[in-house]
Amino acid sequence: ALKRALAQMQARRRARTSLIVGLRARKDWRAFIVALSPSAELVIAVPLPEGVDPEALAQAAGANALAAPDLANAISAAVAGGAERILICGSFALAAAALTLA
Repeated sequence: ALKRALAQMQARRRARTSLIVGLRARKDWRAFIVALSPSAELVIAVPLPEGVDPEALAQAAGANALAAPDLANAISAAVAGGAERILICGSFALAAAALTLA
């Protein structure tokens, strides 16, 4: 569903997209990252409690991926990379953390 929604956003307004992703280890994280990473110009993996190691996430995402030490640094990296759209996804805990940054 998320991949389809991102494709629809791109169809309406093409934008350089960065994904910021943090995933719990108990989820099928490989399938999630492999499915979504082609939809973005940059994937930035971040740590979560009980989460997948960001380096492993970045490696699974492919060549246009990196790991960041936290969400604030990931957002800075996305902006520095020219992101026009930033999608924070993978965990409600990560989304909640994003809301506290405002």
